[in-house]
Amino acid sequence: MYLETPSHAYVHALAANSTATAYSTTYVYTSEPTGDGIFFTGGFNQAVVQPYGVGSDNATGGIRVLGLRRINTTGTVNNWVATPVAQATTTLCSATGVAGAAIGTASRFADAVTLTLGPASTGGLTGTTDVPGHLVIDLEGFTKFKVEPIVTTATSANALVALI
Repeated sequence: MYLETPSHAYVHALAANSTATAYSTTYVYTSEPTGDGIFFTGGFNQAVVQPYGVGSDNATGGIRVLGLRRINTTGTVNNWVATPVAQATTTLCSATGVAGAAIGTASRFADAVTLTLGPASTGGLTGTTDVPGHLVIDLEGFTKFKVEPIVTTATSANALVALI
């Protein structure tokens, strides 16, 4: 028997790295959320999120994933609500990108990706051994999701995202 897990290639969560120091406080949208950091699940149930950023080895930040679901109302109201699905602290490591690549030499991957909010079903790889870490997040049936990287001591933050 041949089993296959369909998946997508990685894409950058944001077009440009974030320098935000706090997560968004918007939890209700009066129109369908679109734009940078917002993804349509397309029926996929999980996402792999691999944080990276710019800063020194051991610089810190965070990453949060919000599930987005439409509120069923009558008429033309198109409200959406955001629900936190997972949140983690991140620590950059010595593993960097490659010159001329989508992740360049100025960017470092996070090796310590420590879940601070999320269900037990959230998995991934984390450590402090200079090996890039990631989260595997259950999208809990949401229609869309939003990825929010932030910085603490890092200069900027972003993530690679793939649906699985």
